[in-house]
Amino acid sequence: DAGYKNSLAAEVRFLRAVMYFYAVRMWGDIPLVTSSPKSLDEANLPRSSYFKVYAQILEDLEFAEENMRTPEQQTQINGQSNRANKWAATAYKAVVYNQIGCILSSPDDQPFREKPDFSDCGIKTEADAWTASLAAAEEVIYKGPYRLADKFGDLFRWTDPEDWFSPERILVCTSCDLGYS
Repeated sequence: DAGYKNSLAAEVRFLRAVMYFYAVRMWGDIPLVTSSPKSLDEANLPRSSYFKVYAQILEDLEFAEENMRTPEQQTQINGQSNRANKWAATAYKAVVYNQIGCILSSPDDQPFREKPDFSDCGIKTEADAWTASLAAAEEVIYKGPYRLADKFGDLFRWTDPEDWFSPERILVCTSCDLGYS
């Protein structure tokens, strides 16, 4: 149905945002592909400015945040919540805004050719970026189903099946075959 397709599209856009976030941090200006190329010419795109890539990342994360399932909805459908969910998208928004704040805090220390311009993202100053990062982080902290682990050391233990389901972990690959049933 349409709702299911929309939630899958949101998951795909979340994954695209994450991949572009890592790519733009490594290489700066990169080709920005937002639809399936139908020809070689469409696949061979020029690089887009890094701040336009950031705008697409945030657009994808907004869509994901609005349309992805919550952990509770995932659990109702398949008995467990082991896929990326709306809270992962919100948490990534905090990380992206944080990165933008870092870029704007010291623009001369960046390896980019163009002066930073994140106005397409609604960010004009570094204070805007820090404020947006804090707002997204607080959304996860105060409204999400997560809480800090009881023991800090438990975050580094991966020996028991329940280690994968710590209340502090927002996005963990639980589909890896670890021999647990």
